[in-house]
Amino acid sequence: MSEIVTPYERLGGSATVDEIVASFYERIVADPDLSPFFAHTDMAHMMSMQREYVATAMGGPGNWSPDRLREAHAGRGIQGPQFARFLEIFIETLRDRGLDDDDIESILNRMAIASTDVLSSPTETG
Repeated sequence: MSEIVTPYERLGGSATVDEIVASFYERIVADPDLSPFFAHTDMAHMMSMQREYVATAMGGPGNWSPDRLREAHAGRGIQGPQFARFLEIFIETLRDRGLDDDDIESILNRMAIASTDVLSSPTETG
């Protein structure tokens, strides 16, 4: 019986996650549609949280929870188009890092579960 190897393990573990997140946030803060959402954000903290989240989405260690995700995004006014752009940039980053479509799909499927914890409800955006 063979042991299942997660994308996290197969692709290089925490070093790979660090590289992905650094490259990803370089792109995010350069994007005119998304950079305003990060204007008053402690980016070191944000990247630390994102490393944990991405590691978990890749099947590695992590301690994120839906409650933490909801709390971090509450009141930010993030809607579908911004979330879609965020994911588009994330996919570009993963492809540029050499991940294949199966790995990308696996990671995105895990991340999709949390989309409702990131998106603002209509009452939050006023």
